[in-house]
Amino acid sequence: MGAAGSRTPRKNRFATRTSPKPGRIRTQALTAFPSGPVSLDSPRAKWVGSIDLFELRPELYEELMERYFSPAFQAEHRAIMVARGQLAAEGRNAINQGLRDLNGVSDTNWDRMSPAVQEGAITFGVLMCGLLAFGAFRELRRFGVTSSDPPALRAGFARYRLASFTGIVTDYKVWDKSTSTLWERRTEGGHVSRYWTTDTYRHEEFDLVHEGERHHVHTSHATFAGSTMTEFEREPGRMLTAVWATPRFRKAGRYIMFREPGSGPDLRVAVASSSISRIIAPRGWTVLPAMGLGFVIGSSIDAVGSWMQVSSPTFRGFGVAIVAAAIWVGLYVLVSTAREKRFEAREVPRLREVVEAATKQ
Repeated sequence: MGAAGSRTPRKNRFATRTSPKPGRIRTQALTAFPSGPVSLDSPRAKWVGSIDLFELRPELYEELMERYFSPAFQAEHRAIMVARGQLAAEGRNAINQGLRDLNGVSDTNWDRMSPAVQEGAITFGVLMCGLLAFGAFRELRRFGVTSSDPPALRAGFARYRLASFTGIVTDYKVWDKSTSTLWERRTEGGHVSRYWTTDTYRHEEFDLVHEGERHHVHTSHATFAGSTMTEFEREPGRMLTAVWATPRFRKAGRYIMFREPGSGPDLRVAVASSSISRIIAPRGWTVLPAMGLGFVIGSSIDAVGSWMQVSSPTFRGFGVAIVAAAIWVGLYVLVSTAREKRFEAREVPRLREVVEAATKQ
């Protein structure tokens, strides 16, 4: 009993055989450095730091896993490490949220911005709102024929001088001008696909002659190859009135109407319809401040991301900017369509009256 109680415990040979050699090597290596106070700039601290960085390298980890562990164990170990990483991230987020709650800071992207970034976002947003307000104010102004002398066409802030000429259509000419484009696409396998597109424009020109005076008219419109449709082919030798609108500080104008004098009908001419549409349509540049304002709102307000399912402020801002552009396109189409119908119903009759009065003079 006494002998058994006084027996010296046997040394754990398994622990001795499996003791980590890197630890012993590091301990022996540290004895090579001089003893005493250790600073961060000392050779000993630099050596220890380099060893720690080497042990954390992913290349060393991958090599050890592939050399000493089976593929099944590697997959299981990676899954465990991913799960631990997620738990660690959730823990850090919970701690940060608790600290923000204690400090009275809300968990929004706007509150996480620095004061300088917030001021820049506010300044940019105010600038975009100002540009949009300027564009909206232009759309609220008058679009129509004025009763001034000489007559004019008002379109927002712009003012177009109206002029007309009535005469006999002479020297009528028509020709087509085509532009062809070859598109080529190559695949990785070396296959080449070619696409050939052709745009054709029909040009018509003639002179209006009246009492020795001449006015030259040149129009063009898109057509397709082989088309025989023209807009003035039936007019040579007949009386015709051309009406054009010239912007302020410009010498050349746009044709907005072709008609027979008196009670004659208006000619359906593509260039006239296109000119009126371009004059009275909303300004296209307003899409830029709309997209800019959408980007600021989307990247600054987290509530927008709840329905977009996007957490990144930058991508959320681009998403809202695209939505703002789509809304702008819808409003552009609605305003343009309604304004063209109103112009056709109200302003075209007044334009005829102005032209007839000028012709009689």
